[in-house]
Amino acid sequence: MFQFARRLFNRTKWYPLNSLPEGWFFGRSGNRSPVATPDEALTLSPVFAALRWYQTTLSSLPLVVYRDDFNGGREQARTHPAWKLLQFRPNPAQTRNTFLQVLARDLFLHGEAFCQLRWTGTGALYGVYPIKPSCVTEVIVDDEWNKAFAVRADNGEPEVYSDTDMLHIVAIPDCDGIRGASFLRWAGEALGLHKQVQESATSFYKNAAKPSGYLRYAGKITPETINTIRENFKKQFAGTLNTGEIPLLSEGGEFTPLSGSNAEDAQIIEALGASVGDVSRWTGISSIILGDYAAAKYASLAAENQAVYQKSLRWMLEAIETEVNNKIFGVGSDFFAEFDTRELLRGDPVTQSQIDNTYLTSGVLLRNEVREGLKLNSIEGLDQPLAPLNQGAGTLPPVSPNQLPPAPGAA
Repeated sequence: MFQFARRLFNRTKWYPLNSLPEGWFFGRSGNRSPVATPDEALTLSPVFAALRWYQTTLSSLPLVVYRDDFNGGREQARTHPAWKLLQFRPNPAQTRNTFLQVLARDLFLHGEAFCQLRWTGTGALYGVYPIKPSCVTEVIVDDEWNKAFAVRADNGEPEVYSDTDMLHIVAIPDCDGIRGASFLRWAGEALGLHKQVQESATSFYKNAAKPSGYLRYAGKITPETINTIRENFKKQFAGTLNTGEIPLLSEGGEFTPLSGSNAEDAQIIEALGASVGDVSRWTGISSIILGDYAAAKYASLAAENQAVYQKSLRWMLEAIETEVNNKIFGVGSDFFAEFDTRELLRGDPVTQSQIDNTYLTSGVLLRNEVREGLKLNSIEGLDQPLAPLNQGAGTLPPVSPNQLPPAPGAA
């Protein structure tokens, strides 16, 4: 046995690891095509569904500017210059909906998003303009870790912006935490496998020959007759509009249908479906939200809708809020911005009514606040909190002596 192994190794051509021929590495093919760009990733339907979910969900949430009253409460700061910008139109070319979709795309696909802040001469904010991550050629950090950004202008020359004039929102930090990193850096190999499955499926259905049946004639027929029969039969019975037509064959012909094998189809569908779970793990979004309803039930759908904020979206909201509050308002300011997630966190109507009723009877919510959440106008007199009688609040009005019952034994 040892002699056989030695002869085998003596006949084998060895290569240094850094000079292996393409395709030689423990059975791994050198023809891999990992997904390296966002455009390639978006050709996979689960990745596109994940991006669209982030875009549509984030853009539907109002980004509201509040003022802290230092008494545990807050009120909308409608007079602040940033209130209208963040709530309606951050710049002349984009609404809030479009602006947030751009941010969601950059954070999801590139791991970071950039926005230029423009100020008036008096220091008031008058515009927020998104910048493509590919245009930010370098993020410079000094000894104190103050950042500056080199941005490629339209003429190709770099322009340097200070940290105070740029929003830099990071979703996935790179190794030093200065810039963001695209999840494609790690997921590209796995997504490349699913892309190959998709390409193989496309090629299979394009090149596979799957006749539905065949015509059989007794004896020998001429080539001209064959062409005539083929053209007439295809014209009368091929296509979806002719499905179910009854073929009438001349000259003793017989049509025999083929019992098509769906094994290959089932394998392709199964392989394509497997990509949903993998993309779910890479993107942090439930496979149910990505469209895989194979094991979904009403209870699981409701649970996913309740947990989606904590599991999938909260990180993006906090990343945007933190950078906006630091750069636009400053640390320690009375003003801050926060996404209004009430609609997102609302449960089904029955559950939400039970929650509202609990908050109302305990005095946590006012009746007009509940009406506001239901998009109803406020009513005068419903701005006072309710409280249970046994907690010492909301007691009955005092009773006058004339209304007291007579004492026992009194005449």
